[in-house]
Amino acid sequence: MSPECWELYGEVTAHELIEPALVRDLHQLTVDAYQTQHPGSNLRGLIYGLVGLHMGLDLGIRGTDVRTAHARMGPTEPHWPLCAHPPNRGSLTVADVALAGSPDEHRRLVSEWAGQIWQAWQASHDAIARLTQSHVLPLVPEARRRVQR
Repeated sequence: MSPECWELYGEVTAHELIEPALVRDLHQLTVDAYQTQHPGSNLRGLIYGLVGLHMGLDLGIRGTDVRTAHARMGPTEPHWPLCAHPPNRGSLTVADVALAGSPDEHRRLVSEWAGQIWQAWQASHDAIARLTQSHVLPLVPEARRRVQR
């Protein structure tokens, strides 16, 4: 991750934080997308990000519940999967999101960006889904109820 990329990420998240609907609906997806596109060697951040993408994109769980799950997940656990980093993590980046000209375009770009990144981690989907089902959703009963509907 370059300093310029990190700076753009800061600008995008700052923009989201002044728009209540973006904070509620998209901010966590932005955080998780950035973390999983730039995972480095931080296993905890990577797993949090992948769980967040799974919860948001596959399960339709809102960002506020994903944040609650992250807060309750705690430190790295032995049962967390080791995920092989894919060579390509999508063509969209935070730089594309930074160019959004409206809240609707911002929403669309964040959703596409996160979707591309999540798809790039396809080889880890089953392991992340199992971890989420067995260890994360029980920590967030309010989110679990929404998934079971």
